Amino acid sequence: MTVQRVEPETERNEGTGPSTAGPPLVAVITADVIHSRRAVDRAALQRHLAEGLARFNRSEREELLVPFTLSRGDELQGVLLDPTRVLRLSRHLRFHLWPTPLRVGIGIGTVSTPVSTESSWLMDGPAFHAARAALEAGTHRGKPQLAFRSGDPEMDEVLNAICGLVDALQSRWTTAQWTAIDAYERLSTFERAGRVLGVSLQNVEKRCSAARWSAVRQAEEFSERYLRRRMPMR
Repeated sequence: MTVQRVEPETERNEGTGPSTAGPPLVAVITADVIHSRRAVDRAALQRHLAEGLARFNRSEREELLVPFTLSRGDELQGVLLDPTRVLRLSRHLRFHLWPTPLRVGIGIGTVSTPVSTESSWLMDGPAFHAARAALEAGTHRGKPQLAFRSGDPEMDEVLNAICGLVDALQSRWTTAQWTAIDAYERLSTFERAGRVLGVSLQNVEKRCSAARWSAVRQAEEFSERYLRRRMPMR
């Protein structure tokens, strides 16, 4: 096992708040498969999850402090380098594991143990506790399956309002919409996305519009700006 310790560091705060010294903040995403016990073939489910996580880890390797791994057959966890990108990366995780439905808990905080570059399940600290609390919040009936915890009440209120709206939209996306949004996001134009998907640019645009992609993108961009302003500089 390869480990490294996250050392406290002191930097000048360029934001509007007071200077803050301490361990760097990270984002932990902990997720589980909704109704996994209903799976008829659990071995097939685990293969699907492992393959999806491998694709996600390759695609997002520059974003990850610790790659995502499985635990207990249906729980997933990893650590992000940049906490401001949690909503975007949560969506990418759901895409790579589609059509398996995920309940996702996002936690922002510090790490109390050495950082394992192999498995976040060997780590502990406030960020992990926050992610677990967020995940458990989604188990209650009628609650969004995407939740956020940071220990900052105002930040949690704002981000959970966004998470609820984003989750309500994403929960209705079809396979065609997921793939159209992924292609358009990667390739930047409807025309290039259509060529990759083998459909017309109008078809890609129609799928993205039906999914309310522009609203989701705006919510993600706002969350990134908001987190940059609200989080203490470390």
